Amino acid sequence: GEATPRILDLLRQADVKATFFLCGANVEKYPELARRIAEEGHEIGNHTYSHPRLLGRTPGRIAWEIERAQRVIAPHTGRAPKLFRPPYGLRWFGLFPILKRNSMLMVMWSVNARDWQRTPQEIAERVLRETRTGSVILLHDGIPPGEQGSRAATAEALENILPALQGRYRLVTIKEMFARENHQPW
Repeated sequence: GEATPRILDLLRQADVKATFFLCGANVEKYPELARRIAEEGHEIGNHTYSHPRLLGRTPGRIAWEIERAQRVIAPHTGRAPKLFRPPYGLRWFGLFPILKRNSMLMVMWSVNARDWQRTPQEIAERVLRETRTGSVILLHDGIPPGEQGSRAATAEALENILPALQGRYRLVTIKEMFARENHQPW
């Protein structure tokens, strides 16, 4: 929770809208942050309720994670997410029928800064080195429910990443990226 306000401030100053994949349990813990993310015009996705590894989970458990997150996120942000990102990027066959039933689209990433284990300088260098036109950059503003840690390094790295990328690219949400490619899944 502590890095999110700083990250939101940096995005607002740069006039950039991002896509935030929220865990339902974190939305319950920090409802004012979820509201702020929505109010400031960022896109919102579902990142499950409790951030489990979905590999080997029953379809019932996967459905519970996704649908409970939807029920928590929607009232706090005013919208039911249409995008889903699986924790740890782990996809499991039971996931796809559940996403289809909920009219959701899975979104992965192409640039992984591994920001949970790097310094601000390392995070910025990796993002700037690997980003291309059409890249989806994975960064974290929060900590998975039940875990400890800090995202201060990500917030600090963004101070360099945003101006550098804005000099080269137009930074958009996932939905804008799809619209630009005339691919409208919703």
